[in-house]
Amino acid sequence: MHHKQDHADCVTTVEMEPFISEVEKMLQSWATHGSCNFVHRRLYDKGMPTCVQDAFTTFATYMHRTPATKETILQIADDRASALTEHAVNPAVRGIQEIWAHLARVHSLFVYVFIRLFDGSVRMRASAETQIPTLRSWAGQMWQTVQRHCYEDYASVRDLRDRDRHTLLGASGEFHSDYDAATEIWQLWILTESVRRTYLIIDVALNTFQIMRSGRADCGGYVVCTVRRGLWDADSAVKWFKLARGDAKSPLMVPSLTPQPVIAQYPSRDFDDFAKLCWSFVVGTDKIQSWVDKCSD
Repeated sequence: MHHKQDHADCVTTVEMEPFISEVEKMLQSWATHGSCNFVHRRLYDKGMPTCVQDAFTTFATYMHRTPATKETILQIADDRASALTEHAVNPAVRGIQEIWAHLARVHSLFVYVFIRLFDGSVRMRASAETQIPTLRSWAGQMWQTVQRHCYEDYASVRDLRDRDRHTLLGASGEFHSDYDAATEIWQLWILTESVRRTYLIIDVALNTFQIMRSGRADCGGYVVCTVRRGLWDADSAVKWFKLARGDAKSPLMVPSLTPQPVIAQYPSRDFDDFAKLCWSFVVGTDKIQSWVDKCSD
């Protein structure tokens, strides 16, 4: 989490409302293609928790709503959100499964809150607002769980620390052990990067709602995200590891909402679309497009 040391401006000219439309498109992509910019395609490939299944099917149904079914679907979302918050308990598992369980319930509640906050129904918006503190609390608990997780317990992480990381997956003749190590690190990254992106999306979406409603919102800090092009879309551990290792000129991770130094130093082609989308709401869509056009010359 990154915090700016200078004082914030009192007035911003950046339009935040379009961000909500982009988040809706991300959820639509998840419901249609099984993944989006903050739900990795391999995050739930070994099994989707029941709470996420309910949220997923609710949004898929909402996406195809008709005037005749809209109220029914909103009521389903409202009832499922209430059931989730009333009966949820802190994950009892430990280790990496605890992080996964935290992320699952955060994804679930966010879907229900997002639908009702921005649908236009005053009654549903009021109901969703009462669950914003719970959503923020769950996101904070998820973040704390990731921070206290001991990654040194993983042999692959220790091995990467103790040896030259450029030799992993190299011509060592130990393909199987290197593959297993790269796969384990990739899976750890998929989970933790999904946490980072989910936290960012929720924080900005809720702050945008508060700005639209009351003109201001508190900022608790900027999430540091992985922004290097190709990492999120990599289809194998080997490809991901080669992109992630430190021989690329572009930065691997940067504070998500302070892109100005990055834009000034690096070409846009080095960064993924999620980073450029988020940055467009910080510095403006025109400036990001000019940055992209400059690199296409």
